[in-house]
Amino acid sequence: MSRRSSGLIGVWAEAQRAAQREREGRQRAVLRQQQDAERARRAHERDVARMQREQRAEYRRQRDADALRRTRELDERVAALEGLLASGCRSVPPVVDSLRQREEVAPFDPGPLGQPVLMPDERNYQARAGWGGQREARARFEQDWYAVQAAEGRRLEQLAAYRRQYDEWAAARLAEIRQHNSGLAGMAEALRSGDPETVVEYFSAVLYASTAWPEGFPRQVSAAYDRGARALVLDWDLPGYDVVPDVKGVKYLPSTDQEKEVERPVTQRRALYRGVLAQCVLLAVRELFVADGFGSAGAGSDGFGSDGFGSAGAAGAGRWTGWC
Repeated sequence: MSRRSSGLIGVWAEAQRAAQREREGRQRAVLRQQQDAERARRAHERDVARMQREQRAEYRRQRDADALRRTRELDERVAALEGLLASGCRSVPPVVDSLRQREEVAPFDPGPLGQPVLMPDERNYQARAGWGGQREARARFEQDWYAVQAAEGRRLEQLAAYRRQYDEWAAARLAEIRQHNSGLAGMAEALRSGDPETVVEYFSAVLYASTAWPEGFPRQVSAAYDRGARALVLDWDLPGYDVVPDVKGVKYLPSTDQEKEVERPVTQRRALYRGVLAQCVLLAVRELFVADGFGSAGAGSDGFGSDGFGSAGAAGAGRWTGWC
């Protein structure tokens, strides 16, 4: 074989080796890209899985918190029912003396009308240089002075009119207060004498206006008064059995993604309801005793009689009647 042939074969072989190396390099690059893509895919899947776990955990925490909140609300309702008498005794029923108004009205306040209009100061009117400057300054001062005088006159007129309006209002308001207090004095005398209509109206109003009762409690009251025995008998609607929550608590069940209400035991609910009725009777009598400053049904009388009736027929609740 000639040297030339040998050289050509070497060149061809080197070209083949270079091509092989290039193919292998491309294959390695493709493999690296595939590996990088696979690592990125797995990292993305891990991130997605982590986010989903966090979302599920946050969702469960939220549902658990909602269930706990509802349970606490139920506990607070029960605590309010159990402390009905104690909290009600902290309220002050509207008695006659508290309804009396002081014979006074707001003082007269003229507002801006009470401020006189400032008069112009002649020293602020400087004469301009030149012939006639002094006369011009004097003319400007007099013009402003007369304008201010007119404004002051209007202010005094408006002030006088406003004062007349106030005096009329104050007189009417004082007359209204005196009439109101006179009516209270007459009512107090009627209560002391045991006028049946006044006694029934007054004590019914006391119970209606009392802030001792929770919102939603019935206030349907009817009353009768025995003047001879000086005894007041009340008949009013007691809260129904549903005032006591039938649910004791709430739990979240992750398996079904639902909240489960835990029923309150019937014996517990009945006991709570009986306690509510007893507190209602005692609280009503307490409100009446506090409001009775005239002996309408107090010392030397048969006192107050209370006959409550429930609007719901709960087993074990029955009809409650309390006498004091």
